[in-house]
Amino acid sequence: MDINIQKKVRHHYVFQFYLKPWTIDDKLFCLNIKDKKIFNTKTDKIGLKNNFYKLNELSKSDLQFIDLFFFQKMDTKLVEMNKAWIPLFNLIFDIKNKLQEKSSLDIDKINIFEIMINNLLENLHNNIENNAIPIIKELQNDNIRFLEDKKNLSNFLFFLCAQYFRTKKIKDDVINSAKNLGFNVIERIWNVGSIIFSTNLSASLYAEKEQLEFKIIKSKLTNFITGDQPIINVYGNYKKNNKEIPSDLKFYYPISPKNSLLIEKKTKKNFIIEDINDLELNFYNNLIRKASHEQIYSNTKEDLENVKRLYEYGI
Repeated sequence: MDINIQKKVRHHYVFQFYLKPWTIDDKLFCLNIKDKKIFNTKTDKIGLKNNFYKLNELSKSDLQFIDLFFFQKMDTKLVEMNKAWIPLFNLIFDIKNKLQEKSSLDIDKINIFEIMINNLLENLHNNIENNAIPIIKELQNDNIRFLEDKKNLSNFLFFLCAQYFRTKKIKDDVINSAKNLGFNVIERIWNVGSIIFSTNLSASLYAEKEQLEFKIIKSKLTNFITGDQPIINVYGNYKKNNKEIPSDLKFYYPISPKNSLLIEKKTKKNFIIEDINDLELNFYNNLIRKASHEQIYSNTKEDLENVKRLYEYGI
């Protein structure tokens, strides 16, 4: 049997298209937080982990935990939306198991299932990213009113929330916190759990769209940096081992070295574009530094040398 579908092993949890504004000749500068080394690299070599989105088969007890943990106090419409994700993540295993029961799995079929198990969630994120590309392009050109269109806004909010929850940092933080509480199941269900969290948060933000303020902040000289947790909550506490959950949400999303996006609930919908000074920019850059998990990115080495000095000073 000729199999044309390739198994995707290198799973990116930071959108490569998103990083393009920080590239020069298809490369950007990356600071490895662990060893503090700065190197010039292509975007396909960063913000990734092999088999990061490989699916786990959900057992009956896993499904019971999902129902109890996610659905018991959820709005009925959200329950219907989120329960639709479950078959998507388990259907591959259901079919594979039924074929195995009939002893009708040859090596080619097994390989096909392995490809599907590796590719499904990576492909889902690719689709979410592709829907957001036209919107990101508009925002990079300061066209914030592109979000007045309801479909654009819905797609973009889901993309933002999916990017927020899909990263290695969020996964590691949630799994480690859950293990400390005795919930080892979270590691097995995180693939579907991250999509459920994304669905819930984006639906909540969309429901409050008439109270959301969208603000593009611009810098004329100093650059905005970004990292492997590119979307952050300004009200989050990014101190190491902090388990405090913020009560408010203000999304911050650098969209190029010269502009960034802020989304926050206010009294009414508003679209703002404003210049900020270096003191304000350094505040946001420092939030990105503190929130980043393993890597920080910029279009210049000098920017990351400045970040590196903050680590050396113990800040």
